[in-house]
Amino acid sequence: MSNDFKVIPTVNGTDVSLVGHTHAIYALLDTYTDNVGFIAATGILSAGGGADNSIRMDANAGVRYIATDTGGFARGFDLRTADNLTTLATFGFLGAQSGGTQVLTNAYIGALYNNTWQTWRSTYSDITVPLKVGAAGAPTSPFVIETAGPVSIVSNGSAFRLVGTAQVYMGFYPDGVAAGRKAFIGFGSDAVIDLTIAAEETNGGISFMASAARKMYMDTIGQLAVGGAHAPQGAFHAHDGVGGCLFTTKSAINTTAQVIIANGTGDVVRGVYCQYTLYCSTGTVTQYTGLVPGGNLSIILGATTFSLRCNADGSLDIRRTAGTADGILSIQCIWV
Repeated sequence: MSNDFKVIPTVNGTDVSLVGHTHAIYALLDTYTDNVGFIAATGILSAGGGADNSIRMDANAGVRYIATDTGGFARGFDLRTADNLTTLATFGFLGAQSGGTQVLTNAYIGALYNNTWQTWRSTYSDITVPLKVGAAGAPTSPFVIETAGPVSIVSNGSAFRLVGTAQVYMGFYPDGVAAGRKAFIGFGSDAVIDLTIAAEETNGGISFMASAARKMYMDTIGQLAVGGAHAPQGAFHAHDGVGGCLFTTKSAINTTAQVIIANGTGDVVRGVYCQYTLYCSTGTVTQYTGLVPGGNLSIILGATTFSLRCNADGSLDIRRTAGTADGILSIQCIWV
């Protein structure tokens, strides 16, 4: 005779046999075969579920349970609807999973939809977290955090890591995903071994700032400005607020003046030293010279003459003044 305490329905006052049931305390449906709840000898409390649930309630309103590993998914606290997981409840899923064993290193936050990992979203903090498919599946959606304020990662040491298998980078979408990526930092392809800092916005360069001010800037054609907010006027253009240094190349020099140092902040105030190579079809010259504002140097190459001018406004330019051959100039300037 069983020592279990049994709660069962009766028919005309007659108890029904409980053959095949081994739980300590349980109740049966009026079919006398299916249990609607039990307390097992192992201490599991269940209502309408199997012995794999610590606490479970199955009802028309939905499925609620704490700590189960059915189907290989270990769950801490689970709220789901009754229609076979086709609709998610408010809080979805919170727990950990690793082949039925709860572990911290493989913890996930999310919800199940037809036994597939889905997105968990808090009504209050508006957070979306990507989940995995199955007990050990690969990520199937991006990691998205939507917040009205900054997100902080607090750690002593390596607080944030990007880990890839052959490439890994961080992309930036300032105008939203639909507008496309505008920049990225990292290793963008399998063959790249150099760290890439890429500006992808049309006509957008890369700025380096310190003390809330721009200290270095590279434009869309690779010209570099160092020392302030000035736009680069050559491959390398530095200015510290008093004096400047510039290297640049000019081609197709004709009767229209080509600006070397523009008029404005950082132009020539006292004088400029120029070291240059000038070529055209009628000759080549490598030379150096010094000019002050208002000064002019004529460079004669056979039948062709060019004028290197330091204008009164502090700008420096070059143009052809005689002949028909176009020139090519490579010049380095130092000025105050």
